[in-house]
Amino acid sequence: MLDPASHATQNIPVGDFPSGISALPSGKQVFVSNTGSGTVSVIDTHTNKAVALPTGHDPEGVPITPR
Repeated sequence: MLDPASHATQNIPVGDFPSGISALPSGKQVFVSNTGSGTVSVIDTHTNKAVALPTGHDPEGVPITPR
């Protein structure tokens, strides 16, 4: 993750073979599709913690549609 204020970076572990990334317009959450693990990691940008959600075989992207 990149802190826009300080430009500091931090590695946040996600699943195997991450293949796509998207963020909410608010910047509160980032979503990473993990092709090798069949999951999508949801990263809380305030805590920099990730939770993996099962998706099935080979997720390849994370489209975000504003409401």
